[in-house]
Amino acid sequence: MLHRLVPPVMTAAVLVTAIAVAAASHTPGTDIAKQVAYVVLGVLAPGTIVHRSLRGPRTTWVADLALGAATGLALELAAWAVFTALHLQQALWAWPVLTLPLLLVRGTRRRILARPTQSWGPWAGVALGLACMLMVLLVYRGYMVDYPLPPAGAPYYPDLMWHMGLVHEATRSVPLLTPQSIADGTLRYHWFSNAHIAASSMMTGSDVAVVFLRLWVLPIVVLVVLLTAVLAHRVSGRPWVGALAGWFVVPTLGYTFWPGLLNASNHLNPLSPSQVFSTVLALLLVITLVDLVRADGRPAAGTLAVAAIAALATSGSKSSALPVVLGGVGVAFLAALVLRRNRLLLIGSGVVLAVLTAIAFAFVAGGDAGSGYQLFSALSLFSPYREIVTARPNLGAPVLDGLVHTPGVGPVLLVALVLIALLTYGRLLAGFIPFFQRALRTDLAAWLLSGLCLAPFLPFFVIAHGGYSQFYFVFGAIPFGSALWAWSIGELVGDSRTRARAAAATFAVVGVLTAVAAVALPGRVRPVGRAAQAAQLWTFVGQVAVCAVVLLAILVAALVLRRRGRDWLMPVAACAVVAPLLVTGSVGLLRLHSKAPTTSNPHLLSQDLAAAWIEGHVPLYDVMATNDHCLSGTGTTCNAREWWISGLGGRRVLLEGWAYLPGAAAHKGYDDPALYALNQAAFTRPDASTLGAVRDRGVRWLVADTQAGAVSPALSSLTTKVFQSGTVSVYKLR
Repeated sequence: MLHRLVPPVMTAAVLVTAIAVAAASHTPGTDIAKQVAYVVLGVLAPGTIVHRSLRGPRTTWVADLALGAATGLALELAAWAVFTALHLQQALWAWPVLTLPLLLVRGTRRRILARPTQSWGPWAGVALGLACMLMVLLVYRGYMVDYPLPPAGAPYYPDLMWHMGLVHEATRSVPLLTPQSIADGTLRYHWFSNAHIAASSMMTGSDVAVVFLRLWVLPIVVLVVLLTAVLAHRVSGRPWVGALAGWFVVPTLGYTFWPGLLNASNHLNPLSPSQVFSTVLALLLVITLVDLVRADGRPAAGTLAVAAIAALATSGSKSSALPVVLGGVGVAFLAALVLRRNRLLLIGSGVVLAVLTAIAFAFVAGGDAGSGYQLFSALSLFSPYREIVTARPNLGAPVLDGLVHTPGVGPVLLVALVLIALLTYGRLLAGFIPFFQRALRTDLAAWLLSGLCLAPFLPFFVIAHGGYSQFYFVFGAIPFGSALWAWSIGELVGDSRTRARAAAATFAVVGVLTAVAAVALPGRVRPVGRAAQAAQLWTFVGQVAVCAVVLLAILVAALVLRRRGRDWLMPVAACAVVAPLLVTGSVGLLRLHSKAPTTSNPHLLSQDLAAAWIEGHVPLYDVMATNDHCLSGTGTTCNAREWWISGLGGRRVLLEGWAYLPGAAAHKGYDDPALYALNQAAFTRPDASTLGAVRDRGVRWLVADTQAGAVSPALSSLTTKVFQSGTVSVYKLR
């Protein structure tokens, strides 16, 4: 009886938690209700119908619904593209109805309505539900409380405004144009996450800001946890291994023994919608590939169809996503050459993924502007390098400067920085497990996951990017490392109660020690002087070396005991490595503090109010011009990340912020001085000729901010002022 109650009770608990945090973030109740209905009827139901019609029921309801929801997200992208291209966006809510005819076919209906053959069991189900609830609370404390709904006069992380502009653009065009600089034409960026959020807004009727800042991310992060658990359950056959993987994927930081040194992984950070969204689609693709590489004989057509759907959706969700999967397929192919299984399948999969990657880079990948090659470039982001060498690293040299020749520090800096990287992304070290663990060595699925863990380190250590986008390669692989660690522990524990008790005791002891260390140790250590900094690094390297020696001694002892018929010590060693992941998520929840300002900024409030007026009064397809481009500085080389008109206002702009335009990265600033001069002249030296020239470029409205620069008094006589709030005024061209 208990195992039947756990799924609905935990589902209700996760749903109530999500609703509670949304309500606590001042989200309107009607929008919450519409979002719940949208997720169930607009994503989960049609996706599950299609996935089950193609592949039949999975082993558990968790797998069915998680894979169905991920499939629904992929299909929604196709529906959005078709409806938007036909200018039928307002009817997008009806696309799930198109999947209902599948229920009319008797054989298909039987597959869709069949009951799963297994259940997760009460304890695994409760553990997985708690992991999902923790993930929701972390998003609330680490993101939602920091960014109030407008109008609030609060500062937003600039990229949020940029992404919100793309969401608005996705409500009116496919492919997306560049709303922050409409003259640049088609946007080159992986915008599928923005299309999903736009679809959510159009299907529910909720405002884009409400969906973007509050509602879209909660079901997505829960889905990441569930799909990671499904992957681990699928490869191991043990529900508790799936629940363990669900806990492993949640924390952003695993080892709190070295405060001030290790960075947060940010693999599920809502500040990067494309990263979070792409993780779901990549998990769907990899779970399907696992079934393909394990199959004997000809692969099932339905499984190939789901793989194709997932690959297409992943291709435009993040430029780093498919290359990571391609690396996993490559390693699996090398293993297949030795194991003599499914070689042609892996060759075909690799070719298809490579072609899709190339097409995506040409049309929707983007995000590579300003990328180059520099060995160890990523290490320059870590605090020891910034504090000891320089806060402004030279990313143009073949090798990062100062790693081994910094006076007073020497080569210990390079060793420490590499260790910091490996420990920060320690879940990816699971990629080495199949080389040593016999139970996994003959399974192509293990080698697929191994490649997914190890391949990201190549671009991570080789690519140089001003915005450190090479980190996204390792971010995207963390769910696969979590699943592989859990699978390894599951094989080590097996069905032995002795080994299970030893593993549980290790998790408990190390977990408690980690929690105590996280609470007791200071959050930031800043030694003063090169000698003190070098001493800190030597201490850190020494501590890691001691831990490595202890683990090695345990492994040697475990091998000796195994030969004597006692194999309980091997899972102890494995559990000791990843045990901190079980508690650092909860500890992180307690240590998070809101960064939201307590008072409203008058200038930002003026922008918010102007944006609200623009969204309510300016037609959706109209183009605006503004003199407000820069967060700081002036001219064509300023910090041009001001995007409140396209973001909060939701309208296209002739030239707003240009920081993320490909040409800006290549030219170290805006690359069209003639357009910039014309745009500025419309505000500083307006006359009939200048205003006529901007009108010829499609502009119908001007947004002037006297705080951004001088505005000619003549503008009021040549146009019609329709709105003013503080320093911000909106003019309509006559």
